Amino acid sequence: MDREDISYISLFAVFVTIFLIYATRFNDKLKNELEREKRETEQLLVNSDKLATVGQLAAGVAHEIRNPLSVISGYIQLLKEDHKELQHVDIIDKELTRMNLIISEFLDISKPNSMQLETKDLNLIVQQVVTLLNAEAHFKNVAIEIKQPNNAIDIECEENQIKQVLINLVKNGIEAMPNGGVVTIELLEEENEAKIRIFDEGTGIPEEQLATLGKPFYTTKESGTGLGLMVSLKIIENHRGKMLFSSVVGKGTIVEVILPQKNVSEGKA
Repeated sequence: MDREDISYISLFAVFVTIFLIYATRFNDKLKNELEREKRETEQLLVNSDKLATVGQLAAGVAHEIRNPLSVISGYIQLLKEDHKELQHVDIIDKELTRMNLIISEFLDISKPNSMQLETKDLNLIVQQVVTLLNAEAHFKNVAIEIKQPNNAIDIECEENQIKQVLINLVKNGIEAMPNGGVVTIELLEEENEAKIRIFDEGTGIPEEQLATLGKPFYTTKESGTGLGLMVSLKIIENHRGKMLFSSVVGKGTIVEVILPQKNVSEGKA
């Protein structure tokens, strides 16, 4: 190999070295730029998720407040017909209290807290819910029937949250029958589980839509957000329970709420 060849090889080596230096710098710069863009994108996604969550919570609270307002409106109509019926005033007062509780829960939602569970008879909870909704059902030509055992069905629960769920489900049944009908609430005990089945005689829900029930902003109603059912599913999940749906188009829908029953021997201890 002569001196000229060595010079060419040396020059080529210099060019390769310079290229590698600039390529490394470019690669580092590109990597830093990509990392920066990644961080900015992640932050945008976090902000977007926060905004979406706030929007869902706000809509959910509005939906939940609308339920007791409907009850209050119904009993005010009854008061106009018979101002001597003071029992209705007590019901209105209780619903206003429940509205305050819902608002308080919304304001405190960012604070970590645990549910305050108490032993409650599910039979009594259902009876109280039906009492609250009878006026609204009456105005919509809907009858609410209860099938329940004579004995108590004790569960560990946040009573107002379980009432909130049942009110949502029964109201959905009422609204599914614009021409009137019957909503049936059946209570059962099976293998240490308390079951509530709510039947309506509405138009029913197509099978392909059942899987989407409870998803945010999905609803089978003309005016609705679907958040009420989403909140209800979350409440039941937090009570270690589950909610099942079945429906036949043209015949109606069945919603089954399953909750763990409080151990009888434990309750006596």
